[in-house]
Amino acid sequence: MAFPLIFMDLSGSWNLLGATIPFMAFLRFFDLFWVAPMIQNKEAYASMSFLQEEFWVCLRKFPKTEEEKKKYVKDRKFYHIIPHFIIHAIISDIIGAWFMTFTREDLMIIYHTQPLFFFGFFCMALIAMCSGFVANGYIMQLVYVLMYEKGSYCKAQWRRLMEFPVCATSLGDIWSFRWHQSLKPTWLNLPFAEVRILTERALAKRHIKSAKRLGVMVAALSVFIISGVLHEYLVYVNVGLTNYKSTFMGQEMCFFTIHGIAVMLEKFAAKACKGKSWVNSTMVIWFRRAWTLGFACYTFPLFLRGFMEFDSWHAGAFTPYQPKILEIIRRTPGMHRLCGSLF
Repeated sequence: MAFPLIFMDLSGSWNLLGATIPFMAFLRFFDLFWVAPMIQNKEAYASMSFLQEEFWVCLRKFPKTEEEKKKYVKDRKFYHIIPHFIIHAIISDIIGAWFMTFTREDLMIIYHTQPLFFFGFFCMALIAMCSGFVANGYIMQLVYVLMYEKGSYCKAQWRRLMEFPVCATSLGDIWSFRWHQSLKPTWLNLPFAEVRILTERALAKRHIKSAKRLGVMVAALSVFIISGVLHEYLVYVNVGLTNYKSTFMGQEMCFFTIHGIAVMLEKFAAKACKGKSWVNSTMVIWFRRAWTLGFACYTFPLFLRGFMEFDSWHAGAFTPYQPKILEIIRRTPGMHRLCGSLF
């Protein structure tokens, strides 16, 4: 956990990755060798094959039986992955070049004075993050296919690392299915599984009938809280203790807690409206999209402020054509009003 504080460079993206990996590794092994044995009476042991499968399960489905294995017939070669990677890398590069024209001061001014423009920026940020994560996912898939599957793979066995959150119809849809799945295997074990078990036990002792449902709700909220802790740690690592304590402490936790509560409220609303004929109408679907993106955009600054301090959006993962893209933007009439002060 102290490693990212000791070894840092000027690249925000690498610092974020370098802080996330030890945090998640600590959490997973803490659960495997201490928490799960205490709460679930599991053996404090994990084989290499188990750890390998868990590492890749965010991208690849692993069949458990021979019948399931027969369903997955290899129908693609490794080179089919490359065009998908290129497309998403280019999208990330183009939007990342546009982001390079904005300072953190620009974004806060836009948030307060041009809400529609900020909403557009927010949607573009979702698209850029999605493309960046998906491109990274395709790199990982290519590595796996070449190393373990001899260059062939079954398309149905693989999933994208992120599923277009800009198209979400609820906050629950974003966080459960569309946001990147790279941390999900760890979250499902600690805190979700452990908190659910402890909550159910505590409520069952008090003879509460809805112990299981409440256990799942509390466990789901705990995932948002631990995600807030992770992002607090990421901000702390990148801005330093002094800035973190004086300016940014608690903002990430507030963002994720608010979203966790909002997801719970969505569940209550969905249950109240269950069976209604109008629930799946086109108008309601678009209303749900507007609510989801509107709420996420309104609360986005809580998430963004800490990461703006070290200009994290200026450190894109794929930027080979960024200078050329910026040159094209400068030559395009009318683009100045759509860019930031660094244009």
